[in-house]
Amino acid sequence: NFGNDTHQTESKPVKCDCSSTQNSFPQTIPSVSNITPNKPILKPCEPIEKTSPVQRAIIIYYPHHQSEYFFPEVRWLYRSWVEMLLGEPSTWRTDFVIFTYNFSSEFRKLGCVNRLRQNKEEPSMCRLFLYVPIQFRTKNIHFDDVDNK
Repeated sequence: NFGNDTHQTESKPVKCDCSSTQNSFPQTIPSVSNITPNKPILKPCEPIEKTSPVQRAIIIYYPHHQSEYFFPEVRWLYRSWVEMLLGEPSTWRTDFVIFTYNFSSEFRKLGCVNRLRQNKEEPSMCRLFLYVPIQFRTKNIHFDDVDNK
């Protein structure tokens, strides 16, 4: 009984006699392939010096219409990103990039900006960019008028 209904009872287990189907299907016999394994596409990674400049990003899509559920998750990810930045080498840049369709005040309170990175010396930032899901797209949306929405 999984609910609070005391009149509902659990069903008794049913035994299955599957012996009649054991020989109904052909057995597959493993074969030896003469195909040679593929060579790796990417070269092996080489260690990066802490003084080497690195640009990277954490990229997410934020469904604003489900903000009650997802914004607490975004705040935790944001906090993890900030903590990670504290131990990042000085020549590394890690932006927190959020694609969403509503630039709400919650993101502005976190210090997020709607601006592309200008150069590799610019500090790591939270960046917002407009993304309209297909189901919400209309012919009247203009991607060049992001700040005035």
